[in-house]
Amino acid sequence: MMENQLLLKKETQDSLSSSVKFGLAKMTPQQQHAFEEDYLRKRKGIALPYIFMILLPIHYFYVGKTGLNILFLLSGGGFFIWWLIDLFRIPSIIGNYNTDLANDIFRDQKIMNG
Repeated sequence: MMENQLLLKKETQDSLSSSVKFGLAKMTPQQQHAFEEDYLRKRKGIALPYIFMILLPIHYFYVGKTGLNILFLLSGGGFFIWWLIDLFRIPSIIGNYNTDLANDIFRDQKIMNG
């Protein structure tokens, strides 16, 4: 019996949840490679949201949270308190987005591969 092995770059592995890593280890190397390519192409970085937040407060639009961004804009960034808090929250906002993205890609790939 072949041992389950995860064949992804360390950087990619570090950003995935343990359940996704466990599921990917059961897949073929080709399927793992397809997952990694899709994930690396779609994941978000943290530099652009900071730029968006400072120049035009549209950092929630960047991660697909339209309603939250409209509320942010209408409240003036929570009278700048919410804006100040988000300066420190952006890494976790992007991390959560990327985790959800990895789960979605894994689920879709699992469905497509039967």
